[in-house]
Amino acid sequence: MLSGATRVTDEMLTEAAVALSHYVDPGRLEQGGVYPPIQKIRSASKQVAIAVIKAAQQAGLNRTDMGEDIDAFVENHMWRPVYLPIRKVN
Repeated sequence: MLSGATRVTDEMLTEAAVALSHYVDPGRLEQGGVYPPIQKIRSASKQVAIAVIKAAQQAGLNRTDMGEDIDAFVENHMWRPVYLPIRKVN
């Protein structure tokens, strides 16, 4: 976890769920979907991470120096898929 917290609190889980809920529209919920569409996964993941980090900070569990801009810190630490081109092997 980016915050360096050694445990996860109920508040951190709650904040993660609340952040995720902003990316799931009512129509999707009615169909039984609890996760955002794949096109929103990256932005949803980022907002969940930010919410959890803030909850960790409030609980005094944050052990990582992130500077003032948590948004940029999370963005800079997110995995970015890089795929090599496929080439035919004889």
